[in-house]
Amino acid sequence: VIVAFVIPCGWLLQLAGYQDSWPLLSMVSALSDSLLLAISAALMVLVAALIMAFAERKLKRWPRITNIAASLGYAMPGVVIAVGLLMLQGLI
Repeated sequence: VIVAFVIPCGWLLQLAGYQDSWPLLSMVSALSDSLLLAISAALMVLVAALIMAFAERKLKRWPRITNIAASLGYAMPGVVIAVGLLMLQGLI
């Protein structure tokens, strides 16, 4: 717990005290960018979920397609990691 939480939090608090390394304006800009990205991603996921739920309920032939689309969230991170490892292996 000390290595995983206390030391990193102490380091961040120490860095937060320095004016030169953590300007407030850049922190506010980064925070607004992160919030904008999170909100837009959440809205896109919400729209996709509503479309899939509508298709699942009203269009009887679409359950297989919607199930495949819903499972992409589990499959894609593994694909991204595999491609990254293959690219790293190509550099070595």
